[in-house]
Amino acid sequence: MRCDGTPDPAILDEINTFINLSAENPMVEIKFLLEECRTILKLINELESLLIDTPASEMDSPIVLQHQRTIVYLQELVSQKNDKVTEYFLQNAVSLVDIETGNMQEVVGDENVTQCVWANLNKNPRFKGYDFQEAKMEFELPKALTMCDIAVRIMHVHYDHLTCLEPVCQMLTNSNTKVKVGVHATFEENMHADNELSDDDTKQTTQSDKSKQLLSVSSPDDTKSQTPSKEKVNGIRDVKTPTLEAEIISNGLITPSPTDREKHLLPHLPVGMGVTPPMSQHVTPPQSRPLTPPIDLEDGFTADLNEYTPLGGVFYFDVLKLPPQPTFINGWTIVQVSDTGLQMYPYPSERVRQTNSNIGTDIPEEREGEIILPSLPAGIRVQLPNTAMFFEQPTPARWNPAANCWVLDGISNIQFDEEEKTLGFKMDTFNIFTMLQRAHVNMPFKSWLLRPTATTEAMFTVVAIYVEVNIVIQVKHKQLELDTYIQMALVASTIGFKSSKWNSESGENDILLQATEHLQDAALNDGDWSLLLLTPDRSNKLKMKESDETYSKDIAENSNFYSNLYHTVMGESSEATAQRIRYSDHLFIDSVHKLLCGSKMLTYTNIIN
Repeated sequence: MRCDGTPDPAILDEINTFINLSAENPMVEIKFLLEECRTILKLINELESLLIDTPASEMDSPIVLQHQRTIVYLQELVSQKNDKVTEYFLQNAVSLVDIETGNMQEVVGDENVTQCVWANLNKNPRFKGYDFQEAKMEFELPKALTMCDIAVRIMHVHYDHLTCLEPVCQMLTNSNTKVKVGVHATFEENMHADNELSDDDTKQTTQSDKSKQLLSVSSPDDTKSQTPSKEKVNGIRDVKTPTLEAEIISNGLITPSPTDREKHLLPHLPVGMGVTPPMSQHVTPPQSRPLTPPIDLEDGFTADLNEYTPLGGVFYFDVLKLPPQPTFINGWTIVQVSDTGLQMYPYPSERVRQTNSNIGTDIPEEREGEIILPSLPAGIRVQLPNTAMFFEQPTPARWNPAANCWVLDGISNIQFDEEEKTLGFKMDTFNIFTMLQRAHVNMPFKSWLLRPTATTEAMFTVVAIYVEVNIVIQVKHKQLELDTYIQMALVASTIGFKSSKWNSESGENDILLQATEHLQDAALNDGDWSLLLLTPDRSNKLKMKESDETYSKDIAENSNFYSNLYHTVMGESSEATAQRIRYSDHLFIDSVHKLLCGSKMLTYTNIIN
């Protein structure tokens, strides 16, 4: 493991241990789960960057396949953590109820995900929908669901693990290369355990799990375990033990709990992409798990990714079964414990009926006086993500899991507010959706211009449909530029860098850039930045600021001349900064160096008007 406790995703043993321990971790504290998601996403990005940056000749095919499989398992692990956050809110809905609405509505998230969770506790038949003003997302609930034990989740993830899902799945299924990755080793070593049970034993175990219910009964007064009483209250034993778990089936009889071995044979996959199974579970490995064959869709329904590009991440719009809530009897708190995880609520059902005494419930048999109603669509309105640039009204598309693609059917009543940057529409059912924009929205270019501005400078201007891009091309001292990129990477763990408008005035043999200490993840003010002058012979901090009207090479007060950028930073910074620089991770330094060399930011300055 690294010094920060995270594994190296390219090392099989480390990432295998991380995946199993994370999947088995029982902690459900919200901040902890969000932090775990943040760590997992960083590992995914690291592996993806490794696959992109490494030439094909330097990485064998089995290693490539290993990294790709690891990415898939890490993506599923993120989905599991997000589902745990939702499950926490639903299990504690009564405690989080809003007094004004009588329902539970919560918003939580970070820079990677935003979850809006609503639980139907009040069951008001006049309920229309709810607006999560903090997250700028709202939904419209179909009338047939107003009296049901349901919850609604709108989850916006700022990443997209679905668009490329089909190629990854096909690769995992059709590949003949057998590589142990993630939890694969555990799967293959324990697969023989499944065959040891007979069909009758497996069937009996399944029926036992389905019939039992776990009840956790607690008292605010008692702190010691006591012998449970034989009396029953409303069919539930009056248990005096604060944390005793009683297993009761629907008729009140007690059945023995299944063994740990039997529980392991019945893993549950929660809502979402699935869960990375922990080490103790036996699940068919991906290379042998059958996939649903893609279905044929009409040409007008499938989103052509050659024409459209998904932007702004993915939205999960789910209707879920509301788990049983705690009940309070004579100072006792009775909680029904369920290990089923999140469960989707079936909507639309085959028939949604309305009777004189019951509105919006499913009735198995027709009765006199019934009116069969068509299922109403579910409405959703969200603000366009600020992580993407939309030049025109986006097109909503929903995910088709059977075909593993984005489709355009089943969506109606599209409304776009250009001023508020909101998009609203209705879907035939609750579904995953994203926003599409034409991939060539800025084409054809209106005009372009390449003109010289000096002996070694030029301005390249491209005027597109919605944007104008000006690229200033400069030739700098080649060796000085390469050395600067290396030294910037060495100190990038604590020093922030920024372009300077004076770089174009400095000449061919000089480089000007802005720098500042950045030990904490906080916003920086313009006054925090200092100008650094780099030449082939020396480097120093300038007295002038970026906002000055004239250029001056005067050295800053109480500053010295140094041999290069690295020694300037080490000499002008605090001891805490210098200490962190000395212990910077070599992989981080290498990644920053490759980024700077690839972009050549000191030569090409991009200005978007």
